[in-house]
Amino acid sequence: MEHNPGTRRATRGEVEENRQAPNSRAATVPRNRTRMAADGYAKPLQLILKGGNKDHMSNISSALVIPDSLLAKEATDLLREHSTDLLFNHSIRVYLFAAEQGRQKKLRFDPELLYVAAAFHDFGLIKKFSSEDERFEVDGANAARQFLTAHNVPEEQVQIAWEAIALHTTPGVTQHMRPEIALLYSGVGLDVLGRGFDQFPSELREEIVARYPRKNFKEGFIQEYFAGFAHKPGTTYGTVNSSICERLIPGYKAPNACDLIAASPFPDSASQS
Repeated sequence: MEHNPGTRRATRGEVEENRQAPNSRAATVPRNRTRMAADGYAKPLQLILKGGNKDHMSNISSALVIPDSLLAKEATDLLREHSTDLLFNHSIRVYLFAAEQGRQKKLRFDPELLYVAAAFHDFGLIKKFSSEDERFEVDGANAARQFLTAHNVPEEQVQIAWEAIALHTTPGVTQHMRPEIALLYSGVGLDVLGRGFDQFPSELREEIVARYPRKNFKEGFIQEYFAGFAHKPGTTYGTVNSSICERLIPGYKAPNACDLIAASPFPDSASQS
C-alpha cells in the first residue's frame, strides 16, 4: 500500500462524514514485507513443534506475522490504547484468521490494508469513537478513514478499508467485493461465530488462540459488543445486531418491515374496474 510514512498520525477521537463507495473491484497486490514487528503485540510466534520439520515450523511462524510498517504499528498502538484486552486480542485474531484464509484461497490482497481494517473494525464500539446516530460499523469505518487519510493513503485504498469495516457484519454481500473486504468479513465470522472452523488449519488456529487468548470471550464479547450500540438500538435495524438488542433490552422490539410498509404515507391507487 503506497503512503507517506513521514506524515502525522490521525487526530484521535474525531469522526468525519463517510463517503459513497465506488464500484471498482480490482484486487490490490501486496508488497513483500519480511521484517519482524518491533512491538510485543505484533511479533510472530516462534514455534517448537514436536515431531515437526523446519519447513512446517516456518510455514506456521510466517502465518503469524503481522505487518510491521509504521502505519501498522501506529494502528496497533491506537488499538492497544483505546480497546480492552478482549477487543485487542479479537482484532488481532481476526487479521491472522483472515490473512490465512486469503492465502488458502490464493487471493491477492494487501496485508497492511487488511491489518488496519482489522485493527479498526470494532472502534465504533468504543465510546470515544461512537456517534449518536450512525451504525457502530460506520463509526469504525470513519475512524479508519481519518487515520488512513492522515497518512496520505490513496483514496481508493481508504475506501476499501471503509467498506470492509462498514460491511463486516453484513452477510451475503462481501464475498462479491474486494479481497480485503471479503476477508475481514470471513475473519470476523470465524472468530466470533466459528464459521469455517473445521476448514481452518487446526494447529495454526490453536497457536493463534494461544498467542491471543479467548478468555471468557463468548460472554464478554456479547457484553462489550452490546454496550457499543445499546444507546442507539434504532441503528441496528436491518442488521444482525437488532436481535441482540431484542435479547438484552427489556421490552425492545425491532421494527418490522411489514409494519413499515403498511405505515407508508402513500395511499394505494384506486383499482381499475
